[in-house]
Amino acid sequence: MSDESRTQEPGSNAGPEGDNDEHQQTDEDKMLDEVAKQKERIDAIPGDNTFGNAKRRAPHQKKLGQLEFKLHIFTEKKRLARELSKFEEIHGAIYP
Repeated sequence: MSDESRTQEPGSNAGPEGDNDEHQQTDEDKMLDEVAKQKERIDAIPGDNTFGNAKRRAPHQKKLGQLEFKLHIFTEKKRLARELSKFEEIHGAIYP
């Protein structure tokens, strides 16, 4: 009876992993939404080619670049994880 209380059912591990994938997708969606909102903010600034306009746009464009960089790093980490798992399926674990 004590052994049963310590061991988990095989199906019980599948739930949190699935939730983790959904959570990651949610993070990616949030990042995409932030990038879209930042682009809208930049587009909402009146478009004359003056120094003052460029000065007003600069912080927003900087923030957009930072958000796009974070999104790129996030997606690249996911891609590398997928590629590593494919490699390990073919060639076995790198570090046994």
